[in-house]
Amino acid sequence: MTGTRLSRALLAAAATLALTAGVVTVGSAPGAAAGTCTPSSAEPTVTLTNHTVALGGVLRFTGTGWCHPSDGGSRVAVKLDLGAYSHLDTSVHTNRSVWAIVDASATDGTFTAQLTLPDGTAGTSTPVFPLGAHSLQLLSGSLKSGDTVRTLASAPFTVVEPGAVVPDEPSWPHATVSTAGATAWVADDLPAGDGQTMRIAGHGWTHPAGGGSTIAIKLNRDPDGAQYVRTGAAVIEGDATIWALVRSTDGTFETTLDLPAGLTAGQYLTVSLASGKFASGDTQRTVTTAPLTVGGQPWVADDGGDDDPTCTPTETSPNVRLATTSVAFGGVVRLTGSGWCNPAGGGSRIGVKIDDGSYSHLDDTLHANRTIWAIIDAADTDGTFDVDLRLPDGTRATSDPALPRGEHTLRLLSGTLAPGDTVRTLESEPFVVGRYRPNGTPDPLDASRDLRSGNRHGATARITGDRLRVRLPETAIGTWTFVSVYSPDGSPRYPWTRWFRLGDGHLVELSLRSAGLTGRGRVVVQSGEPGHVGEVLGWARAQFGTTVQAGETSSDAGNRTPTAPTAIPGDAISAPSAPAPQALPTAPGPPYAAFADLDPADHGSVTSNVEDGVLTVRIGVAEPGDPVYLHVYAPDLLAPVGWATVDGRRRVRLDLRAVGAAYVGVTVQSAAGRLLGWTPVALGPADDSEPDAVPSTIEEPAQIVTVPVASPSWLGPTDGLLLATGALVLAAASLLTSRRRPAVHHS
Repeated sequence: MTGTRLSRALLAAAATLALTAGVVTVGSAPGAAAGTCTPSSAEPTVTLTNHTVALGGVLRFTGTGWCHPSDGGSRVAVKLDLGAYSHLDTSVHTNRSVWAIVDASATDGTFTAQLTLPDGTAGTSTPVFPLGAHSLQLLSGSLKSGDTVRTLASAPFTVVEPGAVVPDEPSWPHATVSTAGATAWVADDLPAGDGQTMRIAGHGWTHPAGGGSTIAIKLNRDPDGAQYVRTGAAVIEGDATIWALVRSTDGTFETTLDLPAGLTAGQYLTVSLASGKFASGDTQRTVTTAPLTVGGQPWVADDGGDDDPTCTPTETSPNVRLATTSVAFGGVVRLTGSGWCNPAGGGSRIGVKIDDGSYSHLDDTLHANRTIWAIIDAADTDGTFDVDLRLPDGTRATSDPALPRGEHTLRLLSGTLAPGDTVRTLESEPFVVGRYRPNGTPDPLDASRDLRSGNRHGATARITGDRLRVRLPETAIGTWTFVSVYSPDGSPRYPWTRWFRLGDGHLVELSLRSAGLTGRGRVVVQSGEPGHVGEVLGWARAQFGTTVQAGETSSDAGNRTPTAPTAIPGDAISAPSAPAPQALPTAPGPPYAAFADLDPADHGSVTSNVEDGVLTVRIGVAEPGDPVYLHVYAPDLLAPVGWATVDGRRRVRLDLRAVGAAYVGVTVQSAAGRLLGWTPVALGPADDSEPDAVPSTIEEPAQIVTVPVASPSWLGPTDGLLLATGALVLAAASLLTSRRRPAVHHS
């Protein structure tokens, strides 16, 4: 396409921002929305497809057996390391430790999914995601009404530096173990008898000063720690328990070892690998496999051993009870429980979290996962406990973040802190710290079942300018309320993640400036009162539109101030007045002179995705409400697009269907004119012709689809419009042509 044709296309294009509806999912298998689900496995499973991945890379995994008892497939929350790492925003869920959400197939409970890991900086997770061994935790039961409560941990995976060479996993049967950035593959299904061998390979076993580590390998012959030993001249470095010593030059290795004589089918055998002892300054690592299969028979623990105490639970199901439902900051909550027995013997070891891990210790003295607030050891004889748990004092000196006043719950988990234990998760009844105030987010509703005409309770929703006024005539003034919007497909949207008191006139009033809503929806109000949290107080239909009113010119709209959402403060009964509009900054000049000058080193935190014609640009370093300025570059054109306001998920959206170029670049600048980054965008050949010449960084289309979003069945503007400056004018909506659709979605 010539520069003239491209210019005309840009002049006719709309610069419109859009919001996709639907739950953000990592991946989902096809199937009906509801009905009978026949699980493909007796118990739910999760299997990693790749066990080594770079920071910011993609981890792939599959699952089976995740069926809802009566409503198709389960909705599964995915966390990293028991919720130790959180998103910086609520783009996936208001519980930021939920790293992704997966919808299992409605027919058999299977799924194939992937998620993009944090990149190891403060721009993608809190705390910073480190190199080394990690795992996923999958949970069901809270994201879909009536679902079975489950918690399941994946096998470990290893996170390495970007650009690190990761060898392919061996084709021979193997067990995978990881620790401190190093991975080993140990042959499984070993032969019995004399004169046999085993293979071991690994990568990531590097010395901090460069080069590879020296790795000691030991073979463990029983669960109590006894090891096979060498004798005579075969003893290595004076330690008879070292079966082999492997020296790696670059962190990778592969070796074949002799096995001890006389191995029998089904016997106990594990392999331990350790580094750090034989080279000064080397990294201290130790990792041990699970029992390996010998002679075609897996090892089976002897449950009748005398060393393990017999635990006879006093109740058939585990429970927890609070001695009081009100406590001061820094006070003590007394917990009692029963039914917590470990099938392997003795009582369970139980991790306790506050509000599903929303509050963390300031160090890892108790546990490496700082969201574990306390650890309880149930009685070995009957699985009971009676303990006092001290709460944070409400300041950042005792928790991160500071514990707020109001209602909280405790989450008790077993299964990962003691070998052989049953995986369980149980939430306590609520308790109040200080004066009552609800916290968190109410559970999502089943729109087809919960939003009936009988529970509208006379609610009305009225939009005036950029304000939404919801009236609940049957609800008492001062009631705690939570407002959300449900799209026509039944998906919830959370434009306001705070609780509000119902004000005079039975009204709650909220700002739409950064809500990112358009089209039809149902405004839903849920209760936050003690004992009634989540109950529907009322709902009403609403038609959301753009923030630019009829008759406004683009220059009028450009003087609007992009601000963060505002609403009635939690303890107030009346709404504050809106701030006076202020002019946006002067438009900055283009950061590059031409398309060919786009520098791959300047991508920054800017990523993008094209799906169903909508270009989504995410700016990782921006904050919701920030103004940003965009330019579009093509081989024959440089066009200023205008100002946009970053939405609550640090995104802006572009409608550029009429552009027609095969490839473009979109730059993002701050209000001060500083380049925040740019993103390459592949649109497909213009007019079915050959693609124009482009920089090498955007020749491969797969590299640019970095931020998939949910299916755009409900589209609308975010809290501002891209406003035309210079030659580009605001026009009717048009979509950027996309020739492919990502099959998997992630944040």
